[in-house]
Amino acid sequence: HYPFLRAQALATADPVHFSAEHFYTFGWSGKLAIETRKNAAHDLFYALKNLIQEYEKKYGCVPIIILIAHSHGGNVVLHLAEIVDPEGFNLNIAKAILLACPVQKHTAHLISSPMFTRIYSLHSHTDIFQVVDPQGLHTKKKISKPLLSSRHFDAHPKLAQALIRWKQCPLWEEQDYEYHRLAMKELINGIN
Repeated sequence: HYPFLRAQALATADPVHFSAEHFYTFGWSGKLAIETRKNAAHDLFYALKNLIQEYEKKYGCVPIIILIAHSHGGNVVLHLAEIVDPEGFNLNIAKAILLACPVQKHTAHLISSPMFTRIYSLHSHTDIFQVVDPQGLHTKKKISKPLLSSRHFDAHPKLAQALIRWKQCPLWEEQDYEYHRLAMKELINGIN
């Protein structure tokens, strides 16, 4: 229910840009696997294609698509750029807003895709979860570099990156400590 609550908050705070009537949420498993993210991107691509086609029929115009993604949801959004529709449909994302997206070597270059008009990447250096995915262990051959994800994309004209600074570290809830413990355990297991 968190995506719904976030959508509700955005629609209340800025109804001009985030109309509740035209706001949609998309969920995926969140598993730490490249293929899972690629499959989720495929599902998202065709959901967006259907939505756009419905809008064209109903309103006679193409909607402006703004995607907001958190964590590896940002990589799902970036994987959209790899999809070639057999019917020749081209998806245009006006804005992709990536919140704490782990910057990984296999998706970082996708910010330059013509699919994206503008990309915003927001991160905090106090967020350990953003970089803890051991991307250097995704291949079965050998450990590659960089081992962990990064926080920053290389500079690009369509990209705006912003560091969010906290006066104090954000307060963690009990479940956050459990996620942190599990993430570190998996990282240590992967390194071993």
